[in-house]
Amino acid sequence: MPNDILKVSDKRVLIAGPITSYSYEIGYTFTSQGASICFLTPDTDKARRICDTLNDSREIYKNYGRAQASALTSVSADLDKCVAAAIQTINGLDIYVDALNFFETTNVPVETPSAIYAKITTILTERQRGKIVLLLDASLKQIQPTAESIAFRQNSLDWLNEQRPYLLTKNIVAHSLHITLSEDSLLFLNPQRTINESLKSINEANNLNLKITKPDNISKALIAAASDLMTAVLPCDLILY
Repeated sequence: MPNDILKVSDKRVLIAGPITSYSYEIGYTFTSQGASICFLTPDTDKARRICDTLNDSREIYKNYGRAQASALTSVSADLDKCVAAAIQTINGLDIYVDALNFFETTNVPVETPSAIYAKITTILTERQRGKIVLLLDASLKQIQPTAESIAFRQNSLDWLNEQRPYLLTKNIVAHSLHITLSEDSLLFLNPQRTINESLKSINEANNLNLKITKPDNISKALIAAASDLMTAVLPCDLILY
């Protein structure tokens, strides 16, 4: 049953980014609390399979929110249409979750986050309220940084720091959640090894003590940041271990 304390029941949530090993957990956490979600993603087939599973739960739990999937194009000129189409599937927007940086090796163009932010900001400022949560994967930055992954991440952080003061005047709060290490990054770096083998190898080679951020830690922190519980809290940056 939805938890009234979180106050996300009937909220409309747009989640932009690739489908990862954490997507189901994030989707379930929102829909099980009564929120309707749409995955805006280049991985529409994977997203639809997740949505089918999530929506099956609504046959038993009538208060669960509905899950939808919408295609994210790699063509910059079409991004406005993609965002508008995704928002239409959930009849509006209350919360935007940016997971485009969640796994930094995707084929999403570097300029995509900024273009989507512009559209989202326009929609939420017209409503004079809303939440924005950036989900940032720091895995490759720590393990195998590339110029592209650094630029991709930095573009989002620059936008966040520049826009926060303005967004607050419009009753829009923007938080960021930083994932220290994701399973997806480990699988990308060492596809022939198990996750535990990869983690051990990276820690030993770099004299680190990294731990994988668990899916439930991500989803719980994400829904808390997006909920009305955090409305009175100033924008914050949280690191998840």
